[in-house]
Amino acid sequence: MYDNWFASLDSQYTTILGRDARGRPNLVKFGYKGGGSLYLHFAPMAFTNFFLLHKQNKGYYDNTLSYLPASVKEVIWDEYFRYDKTRDFSAFQYILADHNGNVGLRWAFWLCLLLFLLIYLFESKRKQRLVPVAGELRNNSLDFVKTIGRLYYQRRDNHNLALKMSAHFLDQVRTRYNLPVTTPDIGFVERLAYKTGYSREALQDLVSDIQGLQESTDLSDEELMAFHRKIDTFYKHA
Repeated sequence: MYDNWFASLDSQYTTILGRDARGRPNLVKFGYKGGGSLYLHFAPMAFTNFFLLHKQNKGYYDNTLSYLPASVKEVIWDEYFRYDKTRDFSAFQYILADHNGNVGLRWAFWLCLLLFLLIYLFESKRKQRLVPVAGELRNNSLDFVKTIGRLYYQRRDNHNLALKMSAHFLDQVRTRYNLPVTTPDIGFVERLAYKTGYSREALQDLVSDIQGLQESTDLSDEELMAFHRKIDTFYKHA
């Protein structure tokens, strides 16, 4: 940080270049007979961007580097950690290294891998993805008929709309209850009431309306709504 210093120095090889606020040396220079110098600074945080941008600290940076001779063409900046650059270094290589002081760490590493493998094997058998709940199938044909019905209703073509509703009703009876429909007569009403459990009187009333549509050419809004309610009631309770 900022408060490191040199406790003792050999003045034969070192020169003190800087001191901290308490006068303790924190910047020294080592000179070599064969040429070259080594500078050691014990407050490396003083060279960070945050420190240099604070107040007038850039002046300290300029004064410190001014000790470098003008003839210097190359400066090697070395930070803290050093290792043998002739070979690659990795965490796995250190953990798995074969030396006496690393036996416990190596065993702990293999035991952790074995533990994670066992957990994976047991948990993968116990758990599986949730099966999504399948929703009920919608009657898309009925939705289509309702959409077409709205279009006919907007055009005020009540009689044509009622014919489409009756045709859809007969088609539903034919496909759902397997009842062949030629002419909706009394026998048809009896068979449909038996298969659906729906009221025979209500079915007879509905069939009478369907037969009446073949003979009439006009239908009022009230008659159309009443016919729709009868068919809709059948769909809900049959």
